[in-house]
Amino acid sequence: MLNLFAPAKKNTAIPDDTQGRVDFTSAIVNYSLVFNEFMALCVSIKVKEISGSATDLAAACQETSATAEETSATTQQISAGMQQVKAGESENYNRLRNLNDLLKTRVPY
Repeated sequence: MLNLFAPAKKNTAIPDDTQGRVDFTSAIVNYSLVFNEFMALCVSIKVKEISGSATDLAAACQETSATAEETSATTQQISAGMQQVKAGESENYNRLRNLNDLLKTRVPY
């Protein structure tokens, strides 16, 4: 009878116990190699995910930076406008005081 799954006959005679140990060690080594390749694949996938997240985070940081610059520019514009209003307020106060003084000198009560 032909058995396809039987190990090939070898020229040297190896005791069954030794051959069993060799087969077991070979199976453990093969399992270790496959497991290491699997872990390397998992790490590679995680690195790609982290890389994508880092790219998204960098884009969000750039958007935040641009928004901060726009906010700073707007704040400076508001500050300049407030200074102009304050200067106009002082000027108008001085004008009103001068008009009041002028009225006091012109119109006797």
